[in-house]
Amino acid sequence: MRDGSHQALKKSVGRFVGVPTEVKRLAQSLQTDDPGKRETAKRKIGRYFQAYSTAGRVAAMKQRISDEATVFGLAAHVRTEQRVLEMLQLCREMADDILEKRLDEILKPAHAAAHYAATAPRACTVGIRVGILSTIHAWAESDGGPIVYWLTGLAGTGKTTIARSICDLLMAADVKVLSFFISRNAAERNTPGAISTAVKQQPPISFLPIADQTKALLVDPLTAMWSFPEAAPKRMVIVIYALDECEDFARLGGHDLLATLIPVLSRPERDVKLFLTSRYEQDMRSTLDRVFCTAENERETFLLHEVDEESVSADIRTFINSGFRNIRNSGLNQVAGFEQCSGRYVYR
Repeated sequence: MRDGSHQALKKSVGRFVGVPTEVKRLAQSLQTDDPGKRETAKRKIGRYFQAYSTAGRVAAMKQRISDEATVFGLAAHVRTEQRVLEMLQLCREMADDILEKRLDEILKPAHAAAHYAATAPRACTVGIRVGILSTIHAWAESDGGPIVYWLTGLAGTGKTTIARSICDLLMAADVKVLSFFISRNAAERNTPGAISTAVKQQPPISFLPIADQTKALLVDPLTAMWSFPEAAPKRMVIVIYALDECEDFARLGGHDLLATLIPVLSRPERDVKLFLTSRYEQDMRSTLDRVFCTAENERETFLLHEVDEESVSADIRTFINSGFRNIRNSGLNQVAGFEQCSGRYVYR
């Protein structure tokens, strides 16, 4: 084994040593007086140098090919990773879409209850209720202050349109708004359970008390969202309109629903507030007094039916003028309509 290795090494070294020896021998042949031998020696020397030059070019080409292959491999690796990331993103989007559809099937959310829904009430006519809208907007955008704002009043005092306008104003100011417009005429949104998106196809949740439903479907998701400070909104307003239109609000757990929201509203690192509207009824006043009865849970109350008559009349006249603007010869109708309003945004 050792002799074989020695012979192989000797043969390899001989090849490298033999090249300059052969060139030296050919150089000596150039000194001969025989023209034929000199010409032969020249040709051989030329072939040797040409061979060395070709070998150098081949070696350089091989190195370049190797370098290009390395670059190509890296580029292919990057493209592969990019493609994998694109596929993962597509899978996430598909999963989110499937999850959203599945949640719709399970939770049966009341999409029509959002302030931006096609069936949502209209906003205030431009130029009216400017003072109250400005006051509520300032409360929502302020740091600190009462965590709850209760807009209340008799039927026809404009609670609906004010609530819709507030939602629009806050959205325009880039404030996150979670809204739920209750309606006694819509079965899917006229109970306290509907506010927390009551679950009919999932008995373990749907049979829980309202407080537990609210915690599982509203409070816990919001709390989880705030564990990512860079993604969570700094300011948020939860808007619940027409609490008085909930069927059996007190009996079905309306008090518990509002009480469960207090931890969300009281987070020091987040400015979250609750805007409510309802008629000025004894049951509603009692519920709010019990839930928001401490300094930490302070609430602001605005009584629409106590706004000065002159201001209300001016707003109603603007509202009627706007509605009759495109109707010819409507002067008498406007006067009659204004008189029939009797200080309310309803006709008698």
